Amino acid sequence: MSCTVAVEDVVLRHLRDQLMVLEREGDTAARHAVAAIVADENVHLESGTAMGSTSPLYRPIHGLVAASTEAVIWLGMQL
Repeated sequence: MSCTVAVEDVVLRHLRDQLMVLEREGDTAARHAVAAIVADENVHLESGTAMGSTSPLYRPIHGLVAASTEAVIWLGMQL
């Protein structure tokens, strides 16, 4: 669950950034679609936090997985 929390933290930050862009651009349909994904991802984050944030390995795992997730997103944006 520590991995889930780390991935969701990063993904949600990127999705929220996208929501702001879509708001500025006035793309209502896309904004609603991304908002629905954000709601779903928030459920995953809450579940992961409730079940995994007490692990002694939480902080090291979170940092490693969050950095890896950022790298994957960056790489995906380059292709």
